[in-house]
Amino acid sequence: MRVPKVVVAVFVILGISLIVLNLALVRQDRVLANRARGYELNLQPFQISDYAPPFSGTSLSGERVFLNYQSGPSTTLLFVFSPTCPECTVNWSYWEQILKRRDPVHTRLLALNLGPGLSTNYVTQLDLSNTEVFTPESHGVYRYLFRYTPQTVLIGTGGKVEGAWFGVLHPADVKQIEEQTEPTHVPSPSERPAS
Repeated sequence: MRVPKVVVAVFVILGISLIVLNLALVRQDRVLANRARGYELNLQPFQISDYAPPFSGTSLSGERVFLNYQSGPSTTLLFVFSPTCPECTVNWSYWEQILKRRDPVHTRLLALNLGPGLSTNYVTQLDLSNTEVFTPESHGVYRYLFRYTPQTVLIGTGGKVEGAWFGVLHPADVKQIEEQTEPTHVPSPSERPAS
């Protein structure tokens, strides 16, 4: 049975049209992905090597808290969350993993609530007993340009930003955070090689 040339021509034209359309969609996808990355970068309050300004807020007990990176441990790990944020719920398992492995002498933990309805019950349920939890004052949110949750920010000596992760964390992010919060090991005299 011979297929008429017209039918073959139609299938060839359709095939070429589909390939061209597919290539155009791939190109458009790349353009949109780049725009999305640019938009996401605009939402990020910190870039690596920026300096995080001090700011104040209110603790769960209603006390005024002042956040200063000049005193205390050399590293601060800031968890920015909201009780109404579903992505934060996903991140809590990763944050718990980080909390269990961090060195409390070298790393201060701060949980910064940007949402309404934070209760002591919520904090107890998340087991944030070794973490300072507070709600920032509005000018602090403005100074930090916090726009969405969740965020995980690693702040080093003097307030220098050493790492910033936005949105849901991935296992590779957790590993990187754990590596960056490990204290620098200084060998004892018995560990140093003999000269």
